[in-house]
Amino acid sequence: MVLMHAGTANAQAARDRFWLEASYFWTSNNTTVSVEDRDSQEAASRISLEKDLGFERDDSLPEFRAGAKLGGGFRVVVEYMGINRKAEAQIDRRLGFGKHTFEASADVRSRFETDIYRIGIGWDAFRGENYAIGIIGGLHATNFVVRLEGEATIGNQSVGAVTEKRDALAPLPTVGAYALFDVTPHFTLQGRVDYIDLTLNNAGGRLINAEASLMYNITDNLGVGVGFRHVDYKLEMVKRDWTGSIKYRVNGPSVILKAALP
Repeated sequence: MVLMHAGTANAQAARDRFWLEASYFWTSNNTTVSVEDRDSQEAASRISLEKDLGFERDDSLPEFRAGAKLGGGFRVVVEYMGINRKAEAQIDRRLGFGKHTFEASADVRSRFETDIYRIGIGWDAFRGENYAIGIIGGLHATNFVVRLEGEATIGNQSVGAVTEKRDALAPLPTVGAYALFDVTPHFTLQGRVDYIDLTLNNAGGRLINAEASLMYNITDNLGVGVGFRHVDYKLEMVKRDWTGSIKYRVNGPSVILKAALP
């Protein structure tokens, strides 16, 4: 993650000691899930939330960040973003999810919730009065819930209205890089990228998280900005009684408000 700065003619981004950010993110979503119980009689379907379940492709959501310098060129950053989406649609193909199958033409209500937490420790490998370039390592944790409700079957036998719900917490380590540059005392250009592709005992995942932004410094302690973010996330997990996967891509612009102490 990269820090942002507020400034006057004398302030520089590289001097910020503490900062808080709130941003509003307009997203274009592409999400696929798959869940299969170990005792299921039918293979799980790869379900597109947007194409199969009627989720809106475009959405908006807030995001919060904070950071502090630790000395010696080190800094700590934390981040939170929550996604809460729901839809209702008459599906047009059979969807196997968990131990049940939702038949074509069934009315299905669905919900997708994700809480994303991130903490990282960065180090400024190169720094000066008006720039900082560094590397960062951290933990990216995703807590997600997927729920489908509607008329369903097991095998060829109708079981009436059911609710299938699965949730999991998936922490993955990340590595990345960041850079910021004070183009002028009032404008700061910055960017960051995080990456991981890792398989553990019961989970594996790939994450690409990239962002670029331009901040305008209203005062020494307050700034506003615009940015663009791309997130490409894939997770596969093996639980005691079910297996599943989730893949989502989120792209879009954001507006940013930042408070800082130089």
